[in-house]
Amino acid sequence: MAIRLPRLGSGVVGQAAYRMGRMPSRFSPRNLTAITRSPPILHYKPTPTFISRISTTSTPPTSRPPLEIYEPPKSGLLSYFPRKAIPYVELIRLDKPTGTIYLFLPCLWSTLLAGTLTDPTTPLPTVLGTTLLFATGALIMRGAGCTINDLLDRNIDPHVSRTRFRPIARGAITPFHALAFTSAQLLAGLAVLVQFPVETIIWGIPSLTVVAVYPLMKRATHYPQFVLGLAFSWGALLGFPAVGLGLDGLVMATAACLYGSNVAWTVLYDIIYAHQDVKDDVKAGVKSIVVKHEAHAKYIMSALGVAQVGLLAGAGAVSGCGPVFYLVSCGGAAGSLAYMIRKVNLKDVKECWYYFKWCAWAVGFFAIGGGLFGEYIAVRSGLYGEEGLWGLGGRRRRALQSAENKDERIVS
Repeated sequence: MAIRLPRLGSGVVGQAAYRMGRMPSRFSPRNLTAITRSPPILHYKPTPTFISRISTTSTPPTSRPPLEIYEPPKSGLLSYFPRKAIPYVELIRLDKPTGTIYLFLPCLWSTLLAGTLTDPTTPLPTVLGTTLLFATGALIMRGAGCTINDLLDRNIDPHVSRTRFRPIARGAITPFHALAFTSAQLLAGLAVLVQFPVETIIWGIPSLTVVAVYPLMKRATHYPQFVLGLAFSWGALLGFPAVGLGLDGLVMATAACLYGSNVAWTVLYDIIYAHQDVKDDVKAGVKSIVVKHEAHAKYIMSALGVAQVGLLAGAGAVSGCGPVFYLVSCGGAAGSLAYMIRKVNLKDVKECWYYFKWCAWAVGFFAIGGGLFGEYIAVRSGLYGEEGLWGLGGRRRRALQSAENKDERIVS
């Protein structure tokens, strides 16, 4: 005999399950927690970051420093220029004239030294006018060199802390506009160059090639400073033809010694300058003497200082300079270089920048430039006479180049 059970609907089953879940039982999951292993979630340990948020004694997590944003200058020389012109003024480093002074100084030296070698001595107004032309050309060509350098280094400068806000690196000037600006600067430099005698123009044009090649050398060799020295020292050759002297014979030997002296000096002071960026240069893959020989930098600077003073004295010996030149120019340069090399802390960026500027004025302008100007005044005033002082600087011992000697060269 079969027993028929009642049919249960889904509603009835659901209600029964609900009642069973609500009914307390010693076998319910809530009562089993005491005799069973706790689930993993009960052993969770908060992370240190979470603890630091709720703890009153732990140190809060450090945050990244805020990114620096370029701001237009609000004081100084650049603040007086229109806003649209500021990137171009920054590009030529008008607010940092030390580079222009370094480019001008060899022109000043060669002009003063050449003025003592003409027969008769070059008049002071001619020396001053020639010097003014050289100063104008140095300002223009230094700006052109900076533009070419920044254009070629536009992918490197953003990775160097000191140069990341340069106009091309930050995008304020496009490469096309930089090229156009460079062309305008070179035309302005040519306008100054044509004011000089033809021989000066012939000797001046090759310098443009060296200026253009220098930025590329930082990728090819660890010694780009020597190429920079060739470019920045070119003015040591131009002062002689600028006052009418031909670059041959003893005059050429004098110019070569002066040029070599300036090359050694340029490498020396650029070693100080390059120490500002040595860490960033290593990261960016830029090559330099400092990157290659950082541990021996002062030894190299000392050797370069000896070479500079020695070649400078050689220029005086060949041309027949007098005691004023040796005491002030050579002696002053030797003393100030020794002081600078001993005192400068190459690990301190601010100190490197200070002595980079100091070297231009103390060594280049006051010591060497002052000694050459004193030598010019001594020769011009007849202080040395025919025989000179202590057997130095007399008219008979100088490498004078007269109009008669020029005629002899033309005939020969």
